[in-house]
Amino acid sequence: MFFRRALTKVLAEPNSETVLRALYERIDRKRPLSFTQQGVVDTWWLFAEVSNGTFDQYIRNSAGDHFGRVQAFFERVGMSSALAVLSSVCEVFPDRQVPADRNFRVQAFEAWIAKDGQQNAEDHIRKATNALISLRPAVSSGIVDFIKEHKEEYERA
Repeated sequence: MFFRRALTKVLAEPNSETVLRALYERIDRKRPLSFTQQGVVDTWWLFAEVSNGTFDQYIRNSAGDHFGRVQAFFERVGMSSALAVLSSVCEVFPDRQVPADRNFRVQAFEAWIAKDGQQNAEDHIRKATNALISLRPAVSSGIVDFIKEHKEEYERA
């Protein structure tokens, strides 16, 4: 599909969500990834998990191990609205940090649910999920624009 196409051709696609998918598909995972390539992979999994099963699924699955990397990538790319959503997810964890260790993260998450109540927790997670999903076009566009301006940073491992 996209994996054989040159980066310039992929970036020329008109739909930024299609471009983000193409960028994800064409990354050679046999080599070390650049910060920006890793950010594309992490963003892809963030949206895949959250769209499929809310932030609850993302937090409980291994993709959530990379929450901090997604935050750093969004900060580098300038995704302030998406960072605000991620920050609302951080609120439920001790020290407002999502632990990279999956077991610790899930235990902390479940402790928050028990403390805050199932319905309040679900409402909070659903609100953050809906906010992130609504930002998908803007996030995709911002990442594509960033890569267009920083191709060498994207391609460098």
